[in-house]
Amino acid sequence: MRICKCMTGLYKQLIIITYNLQNNQQQVPATLVKQQYNCFVINNILKMTVNQTFKSVQPYEYSESVYMFPLSEDICLESFSAQYQDKTIKGVVKSKFNAQKEYQQNKSEGNLVSYAELTTLDQDEYLKISLGNLPPNEEVKITLTFSQQLQTYLNKFYLVNIPISQVDHVENEVEVKLGNNLLTLNIQCTGKITSMEAMDKKNPIEKKIIDEFNTQFQLQKLEKQQDHYHFKVLFQFEGMFEPQVIYGHSSIYEEDKVKEFLIPQRESIMVSFLPDMNQKQTEELDDAIKASLQNGEDFVTEQFEDKVNEELIDHLKSSRSEYIFLIDRSGSMRGKPLTKALEALQLFLQSLPPDSYFNIVSFGSNFKKLYERSQKYNSQTLKFACNKIKDYSADMNGTDILSPLNNIFYYGQNIRGYNRQIFVLTDGAVQNRQSVVREIKRNNKKNRVHFIGFGSSADKILIQESAIAGKGIHEMVQFEQDLSSIVIKILCKTISATLDKFKVTFDQQIFESVYPNPQNIPFILKEEVFNLHFFLQPLVKINEIPEEKKVITIQYYDSSKSQEVVKQIKLQSSDSFTCNQELKESVFKLGKLQQITFQSVNNEISPQSAEQQAIDYQLITKDTALICLIQKIDDQQRAQFESLPKAYYNPVYAMQQYILNPPFKYSSNMVFSSPPNFAPRSVRGIQQNDNIYMECKGIPQTSSLSQTQAVNRPQSSLSYMKKAASSVQPIFNECKEKAPLVQQKSKAYFDASMSIQKIDENKITLNAKNEKPSIVVERKKESQKLENVKIDDLKQQDSKYMKLEQLLSLASSEGILNYDEKIVKQFISSKLQAFTSLDNELKNKTILMTILFICLLEKLYTQQKQKWILISRKSISSVKEQISQEQFNNLKQVILNIIQE
Repeated sequence: MRICKCMTGLYKQLIIITYNLQNNQQQVPATLVKQQYNCFVINNILKMTVNQTFKSVQPYEYSESVYMFPLSEDICLESFSAQYQDKTIKGVVKSKFNAQKEYQQNKSEGNLVSYAELTTLDQDEYLKISLGNLPPNEEVKITLTFSQQLQTYLNKFYLVNIPISQVDHVENEVEVKLGNNLLTLNIQCTGKITSMEAMDKKNPIEKKIIDEFNTQFQLQKLEKQQDHYHFKVLFQFEGMFEPQVIYGHSSIYEEDKVKEFLIPQRESIMVSFLPDMNQKQTEELDDAIKASLQNGEDFVTEQFEDKVNEELIDHLKSSRSEYIFLIDRSGSMRGKPLTKALEALQLFLQSLPPDSYFNIVSFGSNFKKLYERSQKYNSQTLKFACNKIKDYSADMNGTDILSPLNNIFYYGQNIRGYNRQIFVLTDGAVQNRQSVVREIKRNNKKNRVHFIGFGSSADKILIQESAIAGKGIHEMVQFEQDLSSIVIKILCKTISATLDKFKVTFDQQIFESVYPNPQNIPFILKEEVFNLHFFLQPLVKINEIPEEKKVITIQYYDSSKSQEVVKQIKLQSSDSFTCNQELKESVFKLGKLQQITFQSVNNEISPQSAEQQAIDYQLITKDTALICLIQKIDDQQRAQFESLPKAYYNPVYAMQQYILNPPFKYSSNMVFSSPPNFAPRSVRGIQQNDNIYMECKGIPQTSSLSQTQAVNRPQSSLSYMKKAASSVQPIFNECKEKAPLVQQKSKAYFDASMSIQKIDENKITLNAKNEKPSIVVERKKESQKLENVKIDDLKQQDSKYMKLEQLLSLASSEGILNYDEKIVKQFISSKLQAFTSLDNELKNKTILMTILFICLLEKLYTQQKQKWILISRKSISSVKEQISQEQFNNLKQVILNIIQE
């Protein structure tokens, strides 16, 4: 299972190999020879500087290197600078058109120049950096500064998670010097640090406690080469669950004195805190974490988080959500696929929190809603829905996911006080994948979207990218797997207490704007940080505001406490951060980037306004790019430049690199490569400089290249790459023949890409009756295989007791069971009199039957606990509302003793 969180930091670097047109050989123009990380954390803001030294490995050529840093949408590039021959030059953000023009002009003149822009590959954001005209045998040092809000873990810690890139070398190896002081991390908090722990026990890490508010870590070196190393630190501090105030201010491009005069520095205030939603489970959580640390385990894992969510964290009573289930009823779902999906859906419905709304939307070529509007979850609506879905069949032809999603996004009004969770269950693929992902991302502020794909024909890219865009969870399931257990595991992760019904009061004469808009704050779930960025009016200074006006009141409903909460905040930053100018710039830029991005996506501001604001505040967005003129050559150097060959970036050849070395992605704390069977999705190359999108489809997965080899590619791997590339070479030869010279205009590139795109462009089918015979045969084989699989719930059918699903279906929406004498006799016939005497004592047959139900689950269906864990929680909670804890424990123990073995 992959939880689609955006984790802190940079990912595995992708250095794209260039193509030298003159000698027709692949070249590595520059190699990363050294890198260091310097990180600074204040509360929940990480500021990270990455220093990288690149060396030209071409002895007789001027070269162009193109490489990428994968980013997430909440990472802000604050600055870019280059150091060459003892001279440091800072990059400048300009409109993308002007920056591109300057880069091409300087590159053609022979100047050493760099260009950076945001680009998208498979819905992942990257910072694409071009380094043009690096002279032979020369070095250049690139310094990048990023800032990002930290993620949380278990709603209890802030998590610093910094991936340390290990570089894959090709041919002329130059060892990357990851020597002493590889990483330095300073953590400073507004409150006393109460807990701070580095998760790494294998590498030499020096921890220095400066004072009760400051701690420093130094990672001296890595003991051995590790492909996926993460430097992880968890910390807590006093007051982290209460609003913290940190000042921010803008910076104007230092050389633009006119603009600095016209647009004075702006100031901002960030109010931030982590809602304490696990307060009731603090002791249990502390014990579990302590036991894990004593065993020398890394408890920052998905497995540990799953265990906590299933066994310790119980938000059933405080969760307030609207659950909408989209069930695929296209023709390809006929038979076992739909049967298993409906079994899972029924268990989904039975396990929902009591205070919920829900709806079911069937989709195929069109869509049908069970209810026109989501209904309140109770025993009547649960029974109606379970009866209705029994009649569902795979009779809705093709697969159109976008239409029902858009209907929910734009016509389904959100229920006030209830966050919306959308679950999509499908086995298919769509032709408008990018449109689906784009709409999900556009609406992810108010809609969490989770995807479950099952069967080998499900579009893995659609499943994964849609869940990432929807800030949700995704899972791929084969038909022989137990789908019911998986859906409950997912549901456990989504059940959360909520902060909502926000009302923010402040002096509007002081502040120009607030992000997010107080009128449009959707909800805050567990493990989400509450942030508000207040941007002051032009020329207004924080220190000049009267004290009586430096007050903000935040009001909201906390479902974990079942009460309204009012917090009055004085806008006074901690003294130690008032004079930290770099931190102030990070706070301002982070807030302003988020505001501009949101307003632009939702058409609240014009593209021209978004671009101008990004330039004013030096922010890289989809409309802007960064240009850095590192060295302007003289006449003598130009003569040398003109006499030597050039190795420039060719986007057609670069496509080959993507399939051989796919970019690594983050999900929770796990690192993973592109999933197996990604090759049919094929190879993409994107060069947004010319708005080119090229795609070669239908390339078979290389049999000689295992998934493990693709992820953990050894050093000196040029021979391996050539071998892997041999199977796709004919297609790339065609691309190369049709590709123009590198410096031609974008129209020629576009023509080549169109011919490539025609290869197998109709491979994905929308209608089951048009499915290829191979897929139909595959379906039959999977169904036959499923008949012979003996999983727990099928074994249970042959036992003397009823199937678990039959027993669970007797529970109401509150987890209560009506007294059923037949069931009582089936399970405890030999000790029926002892059970009857309990009835005389309790005088409540419904409660007694429910406790029997709880005991049966725990004693007879232990192996299938994941299926019934949420229903059991509801039952226990309902019983404890009517009898005492002591009485419940006593009755439960007696009933456990009398249940037949």
